[in-house]
Amino acid sequence: MLFMVGSGLGMPVMPALSLTGAPPSVEIAGLGPDRPYRRVGYVTTPELADTTAVRALIRTPRSLEGPGGSRGSRSLGEPALERT
Repeated sequence: MLFMVGSGLGMPVMPALSLTGAPPSVEIAGLGPDRPYRRVGYVTTPELADTTAVRALIRTPRSLEGPGGSRGSRSLGEPALERT
């Protein structure tokens, strides 16, 4: 996609992680404070939910701030995120 843009073939909206290694012919601009964001959820079984590995995996994204400075606060027993 980045090389297509560098050749003058469009203007995509892409996640920041996919912009690493962009060619010099591509200008990267932010979308401002009201930019789109992704919500991430998880699915596991009751048996695996209490394992150390699953709890560590869930703890990491919850510790990161989300849009608007909010933090994830859902406990393991709550339902998964809604589909958007």
